[in-house]
Amino acid sequence: EIVPEQAQADSNFSTVKFPNPEYEEALTLAKNLMLKTNADLCYGTDPDCDRLGVYINHKGQAFNLNGNQIAVLLLHYVLSNKKAQNKMPAHPLVIKSIVTSELQTTIAKAYGARMENTLTGFKWMGLRLTELEQQKVPVDFIFASEESYGYLNHNQVRDKDGICAAVLFSEMALYYKTLGTIVTGK
Repeated sequence: EIVPEQAQADSNFSTVKFPNPEYEEALTLAKNLMLKTNADLCYGTDPDCDRLGVYINHKGQAFNLNGNQIAVLLLHYVLSNKKAQNKMPAHPLVIKSIVTSELQTTIAKAYGARMENTLTGFKWMGLRLTELEQQKVPVDFIFASEESYGYLNHNQVRDKDGICAAVLFSEMALYYKTLGTIVTGK
């Protein structure tokens, strides 16, 4: 489903006060449509699609996830799937900003992944990955995140990517729904 009021390009972003998913109000129309149609979840991005906000429909009630919660869920999903499929690389690397939840460090260590902390901002995360590569440190990039709704699960672009994060979140939600481990909708 697409929010009808937001289906056409609008450079004034007239349906929201501030077009950033860090603000719950930016996803109000999507959240309401999710509940009306009994969808499992809804997404919102900022205008350049590098940040991702998520609401989950749990038994007819909308729950907004913050940036740390989204990051923890995605990281755990990625690492647990790699391990379950015997596809964990030899030197898994996870990067996060210093203000992002340390729960990610715990998850990374539990799966044998190296955690690198950087200053806030993906420019620092990308720079750190480049430094490690230039220093010939053996690393296999897995995931990067910051609490301000930025996530990266590929190495093609070294910046947060809301579109790929939405695809990954959808994959994760479907996976857990097919296992019956999450309850969504009414």
